[in-house]
Amino acid sequence: MPTTTFIIRGVHYAANPDTYAGKPETNQELANTRTMLQWIDHDRPAVVLMNDPGNPRNPDAVMARTMGKRIGFICDEKVQQANDLLAESKLHKLMARVVAVDAVVKPKQHGHVVIEVDADTPTKHVPTMASNINWDYWLRNQTLLPPNEDALAQEEAEFMLSTMLNHTDTANLSHLKTYIDIWLESSRHDLSREAREMRTTYIDRLEAAAKPEIRELAIGLKRQRASICGNFELGGHSGEWFKSQLESQPLQALWRGWRLENEAQLWAMLRQIDKKMRLLPGDLYNDVGDVGAMLSRLYYMKTPRRALQPILALLMLRHLTCNELGIEMQPMTEQDYGCDSLITNLPEIPTTLGRMMDYVKISNLTSTELNAIKLCILWLRDDYLNNVSTDIVQLADKTDRLNLNLEKQAAKGGIHIDTNHGPIVDVDKGELKLNRLLE
Repeated sequence: MPTTTFIIRGVHYAANPDTYAGKPETNQELANTRTMLQWIDHDRPAVVLMNDPGNPRNPDAVMARTMGKRIGFICDEKVQQANDLLAESKLHKLMARVVAVDAVVKPKQHGHVVIEVDADTPTKHVPTMASNINWDYWLRNQTLLPPNEDALAQEEAEFMLSTMLNHTDTANLSHLKTYIDIWLESSRHDLSREAREMRTTYIDRLEAAAKPEIRELAIGLKRQRASICGNFELGGHSGEWFKSQLESQPLQALWRGWRLENEAQLWAMLRQIDKKMRLLPGDLYNDVGDVGAMLSRLYYMKTPRRALQPILALLMLRHLTCNELGIEMQPMTEQDYGCDSLITNLPEIPTTLGRMMDYVKISNLTSTELNAIKLCILWLRDDYLNNVSTDIVQLADKTDRLNLNLEKQAAKGGIHIDTNHGPIVDVDKGELKLNRLLE
């Protein structure tokens, strides 16, 4: 009977039920992982493979159990093959034997278990839960952000590799290595279905090459695949990567434009975002408060790249909106949404706008007037103060245009501006001065 080899990862999480991906490991947790691996290596118990449909992140996960306890999961690159074998087994379970154990444990390296299963080759490919998810709504959405340099480099590498790997043994080794390195670097944050499928295709073709130096090029790809399977890369997404995207120039430009388009109605903006995000499959909206969990689920749900892009853009816009409102990034009910007419929801503004803020605080303003003032404040802060020139001549010229724009913006909100006190914004020795906005 044919034999199939699988790798079990996630022993660290089985040995430490209270830990999670991205959490710094303690010495005690690493010791617990090492102890479990050493026990498996010493006893070599029989292992049972079975589906884990209740897995909160990966609906297609195949767990490995022995002696009444979970010891990990089949690594992601072979989970489809494991599901195919399980589907054709009588009891939807498989018996496996331990053939090797990597018990080297240190931070971000948690070892693994190698098992073998005696089973006939599957006669059909079984559709998994992730492959049945309907992404049609999100595939129709336009991409909100332009491709960055990483995305462009990834596209270039994918095009070149699609040609070079069709003739692996005759490809230029130096060029092949360069494009694999480019793809590894540019795709490190790509959670899409296409990226994971291409990674597996590249590995298979490289390992089938006749030349050993070409086969060695698969090592980096396999290491990247294993790290994603082990959740290290997914944990990184919720940290520095996500933060860097929030601070990126394209997203900030999208945020400012969208906020002005909606006249700074932050609660209305949040409600609009949530209306779309509630259409995410698999109750994904419930994970908006845990970015790491949502990114992990998007990966395991095999989200198409065209659907992933607008989802991530909306998630980031939601994060910025919640920050501006000073609320936690949590799922909302209809009763949780506030009112945009409340003065307490005005965003923080530079001290140079103190007189405008003082007027807002002491005046009995209507919601229409408040919204117009907020629009003026946001326009002044985002499109003027952040880009102001230190050259007094240029500053004076920009101030004239600024006053004209502020008058137009205020007029849109039905606010009359008394110009007897001079322009709204004045400049003296390069310093901005704000006169009373309303009379």
